[in-house]
Amino acid sequence: MSKTKNQEWKKKKVLEWKKSEKSIRGWCLEKSISPSTLRYWRDIFFPKETKTKLKKDFFTEVKEETVSKIEIEIKGITIKIFENFDESLLKKCLSTIRSL
Repeated sequence: MSKTKNQEWKKKKVLEWKKSEKSIRGWCLEKSISPSTLRYWRDIFFPKETKTKLKKDFFTEVKEETVSKIEIEIKGITIKIFENFDESLLKKCLSTIRSL
């Protein structure tokens, strides 16, 4: 197989995987292709998509939606206590602050 045809074949496999909407691991298991190999091909043929996907996969925006019920300020340190707080953790925090 010529280098050009080999590249076309690899790109075709990446496109087949993308159309399948399956996970890389699942698709590769069916096709007997190493997942790391398919990821490598994907990164070569679709580098912008890979960078965008990585940003989405590794960074999740966290929004503070709940309002604290109680705020305690001790020695310039503010502790916000929410509805389902961990009592033992609060005790440890207060103990640590007292020792400062």
